[in-house]
Amino acid sequence: MTETKLFNWKKSFNLTVIFLIIPLLLISACRPRDGKSDGPYNGGIAGVSVSFEANAPPSRFDLGESVPVRVLLNNKGEFDLKPGEAEVQLFGVHRPSFGLNEAYIANKGDLPGISDFLESGGEQTSSLGSITYGQAIANSEKFTLKAKVCYPYETNSQIKACISSIDIEESRGDNVCSISGEKITKGSVSSSPVQITSFTEEFRGADKIIFNVVVENKGPGSVYAPLSTCVELDDPDLRLENENIILFTVTPSDIICRFSSQNSNSGEIKLKDMMANIVCQKDVVETDSGYEQNIIINLKYRYIDSSSTSFEIFERV
Repeated sequence: MTETKLFNWKKSFNLTVIFLIIPLLLISACRPRDGKSDGPYNGGIAGVSVSFEANAPPSRFDLGESVPVRVLLNNKGEFDLKPGEAEVQLFGVHRPSFGLNEAYIANKGDLPGISDFLESGGEQTSSLGSITYGQAIANSEKFTLKAKVCYPYETNSQIKACISSIDIEESRGDNVCSISGEKITKGSVSSSPVQITSFTEEFRGADKIIFNVVVENKGPGSVYAPLSTCVELDDPDLRLENENIILFTVTPSDIICRFSSQNSNSGEIKLKDMMANIVCQKDVVETDSGYEQNIIINLKYRYIDSSSTSFEIFERV
């Protein structure tokens, strides 16, 4: 092949490759990314999990042998915890018989939630002492040990609502948005065990709009009032008194919600069958057209979750 023909062939080949690649690049650029959020949050139903570390305790050990107990805390939600805020307690066995402490052990360092810089969330190991079982055993006996984590948490949301009214609609003002449809979108609610699962709108009267909000406990644990303490919740009466209570706050503050004790932008709600429905109202005046507005809802509560491990103790030969 002559030098000129070789050059023309290479040039033709390169142009063909370029023409084939450009459409692929354009298609790739136009295709939406998988998992892309419409809001500022990653989303999900995770909070702080607790799990026993491998071999702590081991699955089998001898009577009278001292073995360590350690748990791993992992914050997979989107709310940061400070030192001392996540408390762990062992239960499920007669603790004095195993040489175990009944006290809560708090995290010593920060437990940050998930973020762009910390995809798996903060982790921390807590040592909960050692098991030394001294009771009589015939051959061997199996036990199940449990650990619970008790911690304060918050759910945050940024929901884009349409602010309009019958007056605006009938005056044929500029139609910039619609109140119909579900307003919760991917990424509008932070990852946390208690979720805002629905936010819808409806007109009320000539110049008012209603927000219907649904809050649910979607995690595996239990919800308690934010000002309760872990030690208080060990008392059955106090636990029942504080169960399923959440502090609900909405911004802007001119949105007024109906609570059992007051009408305000902030108040306590109580979950029933893991769910609560909150009705809020906003006056829409002094405007000739509808508009979009970010509605910020914050939920504060205490959460308790648990896990377990099994082991077998053998009589010494």
